[in-house]
Amino acid sequence: MKCAAKTKSRSTSAYLLARLLALSVFPLAVGAVSIATDVNAAPVNAAAPVKAAAPAKTAAPVKTTSAAKPVSTVTAPKPAGATKAYSGIIARQTTGWGIFDTKVCQGGIRIESQTGAILVAQPPDWTVYIFRKNQKKAAKMSYQLYRTKNRYAVKLSQIRERPRTVKVAGINALMYSFDVGRPLDEMTSLGSLYRSQQKQQIVQRKEVTFAPSSPLVPKQAKEIWRSYFESPVIEEIPLTTTLYFVNGEKRESMDTKSYVRGTMTSADFAVPPGLSFTAQFMEMIYGKEMEGVADLLWE
Repeated sequence: MKCAAKTKSRSTSAYLLARLLALSVFPLAVGAVSIATDVNAAPVNAAAPVKAAAPAKTAAPVKTTSAAKPVSTVTAPKPAGATKAYSGIIARQTTGWGIFDTKVCQGGIRIESQTGAILVAQPPDWTVYIFRKNQKKAAKMSYQLYRTKNRYAVKLSQIRERPRTVKVAGINALMYSFDVGRPLDEMTSLGSLYRSQQKQQIVQRKEVTFAPSSPLVPKQAKEIWRSYFESPVIEEIPLTTTLYFVNGEKRESMDTKSYVRGTMTSADFAVPPGLSFTAQFMEMIYGKEMEGVADLLWE
């Protein structure tokens, strides 16, 4: 009996020791791992935190973010008044008809004359419009038709004469000088003025200069620019034209005063709303008071 009591006492002591260890060590181990270790203790309560953590309605902020759609505001169409800025060329040129200010870039071309006529054209179709401020009457022409105005136009590669580099308005330009031996009216439509007013003058030699190539100026804009000034070389920007006559006369029919890089906007090439395209180009360029002269020029 004593032996049994001793044994019972020992087992009781071992039990108490085990309980003591369980109370002091096990909670630390559990705390280190997490309550989820006690899965068998309360499976329902263990699932409850998952449901509570299921503020998958924190997806609501995601919805509110997509509801605001900050990305779509960037790609949305620009408001009517918005304009785009471009780098391009700004030039001032003179002819016997006055001063012409030109702006040109990848976004379009604008030529404004001293007489008040404004030419504009934009990609992709480059339709040419000419209008005057405070007038509803205007003119327009397709790009394909407009570029055929000069019947003597040739490509630069067809000119046999070797060019030389000269300075025009502070830039390096290519000058071509060639013998002509033709009446003035065969060189340019402006020569038509002389048919009914005086004896035809014979142009012995002609010197022309062209601007250097620039990625800022698309070829369609070059064509519109050179066609406007009746330049005979396709896709080249005319800077100066000097005629030498058989009688010894020298005449600068075109000169460039400035040719610089500048900034412009899409608004520079916009066509005013409400125009009526019922006018002739010459009427728009030279004005109503010059309509008789314009008729001569268009012959």
